Amino acid sequence: MLYRFLALVLFVCFLSPANPSNANALALQHAAREEGIEVSAIPLNPGAKFGMKITPGKVAVGKTLKALRLLRQKSPINADILQRIRAQVKVVIIYDPNYPPSKQGKIITGVIVPRALKEGLPSGGPRTLLFILSRYGGAHTPEEIALTISQRVIGYGLQELGNRIRVNYRGEVLNGDMVCESMLYYWNAARNLKMNMRDHSLQDSFRQGKGLCTWYADWLRLTYKKDYFDGLPTGKINTHFLIHTFYKYLAQKKKTEG
Repeated sequence: MLYRFLALVLFVCFLSPANPSNANALALQHAAREEGIEVSAIPLNPGAKFGMKITPGKVAVGKTLKALRLLRQKSPINADILQRIRAQVKVVIIYDPNYPPSKQGKIITGVIVPRALKEGLPSGGPRTLLFILSRYGGAHTPEEIALTISQRVIGYGLQELGNRIRVNYRGEVLNGDMVCESMLYYWNAARNLKMNMRDHSLQDSFRQGKGLCTWYADWLRLTYKKDYFDGLPTGKINTHFLIHTFYKYLAQKKKTEG
């Protein structure tokens, strides 16, 4: 899988910003662009079977493009951060119905490619934030894909630009604060898009976030004498405030740790 990701990174390095259709020569299909972000798909491997209905590449790309438009139209904070990221690095989203491999046995909506892999880019190639949308992610609605983009591309993208991200070989973020940060953008998009906060996937994220945001929640209580996460189980949290204040928390924590 590492070699597959490295090949993808080398592919996107040579995509022309003016003509994403050049991806066709690199086995990427249905290449398109939205908000300056390149979106394309990898074909399903011949004979591959995963025990689920596979979303066609053209459909998955279309839903991803709509997800990006939804963020621009309805989630101004997330859209602004996404444009800040795009202004600094090339952002590419590739739908890969072959990911994750069936033997991995995990439901993964997508993965950001670790920074270490991008060190293999040819000299002079653009810095690239590459996100792989899995077959599970591709089966989601545009609204759900917008949440995934918010968590992975926006949340982890900021960390990538700030050299703050720590990932394992599967591209999974290892630091609790960093996952908490990405979840704040996920929850912000959910509120902006008026998602059903009692949806099981959102409820799972609230339960996960309660543990991952423990240090931040404790700092908020000490600093502002209020529990800003008390409405988390129902999604009734001030995501704008939490996003803005999170960076004050990080700055103070860094200063304290020296």
